[in-house]
Amino acid sequence: MSEPHENSCTAQAWTAAIAAALASMAALAMLRAGGALLAGDPATLYASIDFNAAPFEDLLGPYWRTAASVLDGEAVPDRQYLYPATLAVLLAPLTALGPGAGTAAAALSGATTLAALLLAALLASPARSAREAATFGVLAGAAFPLIHGVYWANAGAPCATVALLGWVLAARGDGRAGGALIGVAAAVKLTPLLLVAGLAACGRGRALRWAAGTFIALAILLPLLVLGPDGFRAFHLAAREQLHALVELTSTPEGARGAQDLRSFGIRLGLGSWGWALTLLGLAGWARWAIADIVRGRAAGGIWLLLVAVIVIRPCWAHGLAWLPAAWWFARGGGPAARRLIALSMIAASYPVSWLFETPTEFLRASGPLVAAGLAAAALALASGRAEPAQTTQA
Repeated sequence: MSEPHENSCTAQAWTAAIAAALASMAALAMLRAGGALLAGDPATLYASIDFNAAPFEDLLGPYWRTAASVLDGEAVPDRQYLYPATLAVLLAPLTALGPGAGTAAAALSGATTLAALLLAALLASPARSAREAATFGVLAGAAFPLIHGVYWANAGAPCATVALLGWVLAARGDGRAGGALIGVAAAVKLTPLLLVAGLAACGRGRALRWAAGTFIALAILLPLLVLGPDGFRAFHLAAREQLHALVELTSTPEGARGAQDLRSFGIRLGLGSWGWALTLLGLAGWARWAIADIVRGRAAGGIWLLLVAVIVIRPCWAHGLAWLPAAWWFARGGGPAARRLIALSMIAASYPVSWLFETPTEFLRASGPLVAAGLAAAALALASGRAEPAQTTQA
């Protein structure tokens, strides 16, 4: 593909992404205003997004407290901090500026999530018009996982969408930028390492080198420099112990009531041997298409790899599915059957539909987001290989 045409496609994607972002923000604003108006109290709206969480609960809570401990020289992960030290080290200087800086960082996290999601989708499969892109923005803005991730300011949402954007850029031939984005996302939250493995599987050597190098620099060298060898080791051992404790909790029926991984889903439903057999059969069917998309370096391969994180790694809340609207966009060319599955997936993952449940916890207990992911995966399988992203040189 010629460079002028490539630049033109990128400019169109940016234009469409801006249109979609504006539409998405408008949709979110309407949802917020409408909910507050009907409830007569904004606090009721906040509770409707996710039980007792205050806005930006994760970033202003465990992330911020952990970063503050790094600044104080203690470097102790908060009880709910389950990540590498990278995020705490990067946030540490901001904690000296006070809560206002934390709120600004949370807003930036939400903007990053939305921008990365829209750009990944529109670069992989360009919109036919700004109107189509804006419609996509509205649908994305009404998705519970996206709202959930932005509201909580959890690291899962921006990391998933940034990693997906990196995968799409690598698929288009930009191995340096694509690999670096995947490496950054993996350094903050380890699950995007699945995309690093995917780069190796599809033979994108340049992107793989950039991803691995960026990950090593941010996840290992930077924390080692700031914390020192003993502090680095102590920090990660403590975080690992907390993660193990959470895994044990979500392995019980009561503890699994909100987790969105496959095992917890089965625990909640009391899935028997036949149920598990049918589930595994379905996963095997999807694997056929997923492996093809991954080894050929298609844009959809990034979605499949992120879906693996949802299925295998626990616990995984709704914010881990922030990429779900991109799956709808990628799968829309799969024919009438795929479009019907997309529509069902949109309904299952819709924030307004969550209002039909007594609480967001009940919506999660019903596994609405996880069911939506399954339907989107089926639609993506129908569309697999029908549309290829624009490519330039080998990444």
